[in-house]
Amino acid sequence: LVESCGKFLKEEVKVDNAVAMLDSVLDRNSKEVEDKCFALIDQETMKCLESSSSVEVSERCMKVILSRDTLNATEIDLFKYLVKWGKKNNSKSNEDLKKKIENLIHYIRFPLMSMKELIREVRPLGIVNDREYIEALEF
Repeated sequence: LVESCGKFLKEEVKVDNAVAMLDSVLDRNSKEVEDKCFALIDQETMKCLESSSSVEVSERCMKVILSRDTLNATEIDLFKYLVKWGKKNNSKSNEDLKKKIENLIHYIRFPLMSMKELIREVRPLGIVNDREYIEALEF
């Protein structure tokens, strides 16, 4: 039964459910399904992250995704995804958002962003401290 369920889940991994499915299998011993999710997320990163269920995942799943070096997405796209995820749980202010994503923000590689992205997208939110912001601009 466990084998049959694993096979079924592996076959059902699609861009619209890959992130949510990864979240559900991280604590289970489902290496094959996990690998299938990672392969799809790596290949079709933006489509996976844009799915409505992708912002419903746990902090642990976010950490696993954002720490990957194999994603097919820019850092600004990953930052926007993190902000969207952080706002999902009714973060009403930038301070609430900052607190929600504080354990994950260091996975975003700000020096890889353009100056324009840093100035227009990152700075206005006020969720990156001045030191990190300046370091990214100097890079």
